[in-house]
Amino acid sequence: MTIKKTFLGSFLVLAFFTFTPYVASAATMSLTPGTQSIQVGNLATVRVAVNAGGTPINNAEATLDFPPDALQVVSVSKSGSVFSLWVEDPSYSNGAGTISFNGGLPTPGYLGSSGTVVSITFLTKKAGVASVQVRDAAVRANDGFGTDVLSGTSNAQVVITAAPSEIIVPTPTPNPPPGETPTAIIGEKIVITSLTHPDQNAWYSNRNPLLSWKLPAGVIAIQTLISENSPEIPTVTYRPGIVEKRIDELSDGSWYFSLRSRITATWGAMSTYRLQVDGTPPILAVPSAEFDIRSRTILISNISAVDVTSGIASFTFSVDGGASTTMPALAFASSTAHTIPFRGTSGNHQVLIAATDYAGNVSFAIARFAVTLPLGDQVVWTVFGIDITLFTFLLIVLLVALTALFVALTALFRTFREGMERKVQVGKRDKTLHRALTLFKEDMEARIKNLSHVGNPKELSQEGDDIRESLEGNVEDLERFLKKEIKKFD
Repeated sequence: MTIKKTFLGSFLVLAFFTFTPYVASAATMSLTPGTQSIQVGNLATVRVAVNAGGTPINNAEATLDFPPDALQVVSVSKSGSVFSLWVEDPSYSNGAGTISFNGGLPTPGYLGSSGTVVSITFLTKKAGVASVQVRDAAVRANDGFGTDVLSGTSNAQVVITAAPSEIIVPTPTPNPPPGETPTAIIGEKIVITSLTHPDQNAWYSNRNPLLSWKLPAGVIAIQTLISENSPEIPTVTYRPGIVEKRIDELSDGSWYFSLRSRITATWGAMSTYRLQVDGTPPILAVPSAEFDIRSRTILISNISAVDVTSGIASFTFSVDGGASTTMPALAFASSTAHTIPFRGTSGNHQVLIAATDYAGNVSFAIARFAVTLPLGDQVVWTVFGIDITLFTFLLIVLLVALTALFVALTALFRTFREGMERKVQVGKRDKTLHRALTLFKEDMEARIKNLSHVGNPKELSQEGDDIRESLEGNVEDLERFLKKEIKKFD
């Protein structure tokens, strides 16, 4: 590593990571697997791993050397790495046969025993033993000083085997009928399928596709090859032929698996199967959110994501963990803003935004916003999806109270009116009764008077005199009773 890069790495470690007490450690960096055997034309994956040795680490860097005549780097992946900050992104040169990286992570650092730093995928080019070696390595403790605690490294070997030798076994051919020319029997074009990547036009996040096919009768050998960007004539031979193949750790992009078979001395037509791999989540910009009190909506702006492989398929929005809404990415082709109705309460809220690419990889971002509503606009509760604000609640209470008052006044008025009507009817009845009794009284008094003037009072018998006195008494009693009863209704 250059002095400039080493200084930059140390500076970032000191600037970004929290100081922790220094503890001696024996960290190691290793390439795994230590040894593997791969046929020419196939892919070999080597993982760079670190063992913290009991003390948290926050940085590791190294340069790897490999023989460019035997190995060709297809990809260097950070997927699954324990490091999230990169002083120097992983890079490689197939011409020089080198790979370099410098990564780190914030406090509390990494304390595991087999943390992945990067994964490297090689294409094997020729038979032999290819050694991948570590040099200029460093593993730094999370002690605030960037102390190098690396105690040892281990290399890896890739044993590249040649394809099986081609032994042409001629197939006996019966003599053709007279006048006909014999024809060579060649391998048929084979139909390739995949359970893991069934659609050749779709993108998948699975980096380990499984391909399968059926061999025609009489096949004695097949050849396969995986190549990037365009199909190539297969060169890896299997004798006898195999019927499926799993390819490990493909990098992002379009890959082509080619296959052909042989029955006699001639290879048949080449079959190809396209594999579209995108195992990297999109890069999602941090959006912003603002609440508009007049329209009661959330304005989300700066909705933007980039996915260089399969492209962005959709954006999903969810407020405060509620129901989500998904919109196609094309809806944001001309505008990076989106509004969401919001009738929530005052306080701090958040919108979760998810960007999904066509392979199904998802990245998340959170936009936070604050809401300050007038007292009357505070939501008291929600009924059947309808928000009831304090103002609405008080209005409902007022309407209920006014309705109850109206009902009470109506009942009281009805009672008063019925009472008045009854009083009028009773008054009429009493007047009629009083008039009738008065007439009766006058009639009785007239009869008593007539009785008194009939003949000489002295000549009246004692019995007649008693009747007259009784009638006079009864009339007086009746008059007193009527006055008393009529007075009750006045």
